[in-house]
Amino acid sequence: MSLEVTQTVPFKYEKTIEIDRLLKGYKDIVNLCIQELIRLRKTSLKALHDAVYRKLKAKYSYQTSFYVTAYRVAIQTVKAWRKTGGETPRIEKLFAKVSPLAYKFDGETLRISIKPKQFVYLKLKYGSYQRKFIEAWKRGELKIGEIILNERYVIIPFKRVVELTKPEGYIALDLNENCIVGVSDKGEVKRWDCSYIGRTRAKYEAIRAKIQRNVANHTRKFKRLMAKYGAREANKVKDFLHKLAKQIVKDTKKYNLILEDLKGLRSSTNKRKKKFNRFNGKVQSCSVNPKGFKHRWNSFPYRKIQFLLDYKKRLNGLETHYVDRAYTSARCSVCGSEIKPKEHLCPKCGLNRHVNACLNLLKRFGVAFSPTPQPRNDSMSHALTIQPKAGMRTSMARGEREVGRHLNLSNLPTG
Repeated sequence: MSLEVTQTVPFKYEKTIEIDRLLKGYKDIVNLCIQELIRLRKTSLKALHDAVYRKLKAKYSYQTSFYVTAYRVAIQTVKAWRKTGGETPRIEKLFAKVSPLAYKFDGETLRISIKPKQFVYLKLKYGSYQRKFIEAWKRGELKIGEIILNERYVIIPFKRVVELTKPEGYIALDLNENCIVGVSDKGEVKRWDCSYIGRTRAKYEAIRAKIQRNVANHTRKFKRLMAKYGAREANKVKDFLHKLAKQIVKDTKKYNLILEDLKGLRSSTNKRKKKFNRFNGKVQSCSVNPKGFKHRWNSFPYRKIQFLLDYKKRLNGLETHYVDRAYTSARCSVCGSEIKPKEHLCPKCGLNRHVNACLNLLKRFGVAFSPTPQPRNDSMSHALTIQPKAGMRTSMARGEREVGRHLNLSNLPTG
């Protein structure tokens, strides 16, 4: 069995007047399509095409594939808007999706057909990272799909077919703010430190607060400083996430991953309910979770971590499976007791909360594994010992102590 894996690679290029006109025209086309979809109250590709194609062709006369990609962008935007609500959507950033029918690539130059018999040639700039994809593409190992063109980069998706291999086992991962804990079906427990993300967020949040106190808002200097430090924070977190995912994939070797299905986590984090305000006598909508918790968890890139783990596993011919996350940490997999949100251990059997979540994920996926619970004793140095094999030593200490192999990536530079 095989599967297709896509890796998007950015290439710098020299911007021209023709490309600038294309990007602005594409933005106007997408916004016009969004307005038409809202007027029609539909998200049908055919209905949109019938309503706007002749008008767009007469005004812009672009290659037809540009309109088709713009239709899809507009439909996705309207669907997201209907789901989340808010103001009428409008595209502000300059970009264009270019179909394989509208470009030709030779490894060095990208030729884009904007209008009939009218082409734009882009000379791509790339380094060693991009060169290895170009060489693999020339050897026929990779294929190219629909590219994205913005003001700075040409983003090219390279597709490769990977043969799936039979896994040696399964390992479930529990994602938390400060660490990621994994338990395999063979009883091995691992922990990876990701507290660097929270520290980096807090550091640059303090920097932005200082800028807001000392620099007048909405001035050029203010915008330049906010953009500078915002990009620096994003780059540091992105770099760490890639290193973290690479290390996890390396340590889990030939295991398939089992992750929590975190769909709807943002909504549950920001959930509100109506309460009676005894001071003004009104029923008001109040947040269920504390402000600090919402701020930290909303800024934690858990979906990005899962995405990186998924695609890096696919590149190695392995799969990632998702299971329901409900009550995986709250219900003890050994004794069935309830573990409250602020408790690190099961109050009855002493099972660690994060290990318990992993065991519940394994159980729900159908890979049952029963640890040997230890009697609760506050003087013990650990709360749980898993003994599936002779000679294997894996323990979880009270709170957040080291479990198995502790891979600390937090010593990255913070300057």
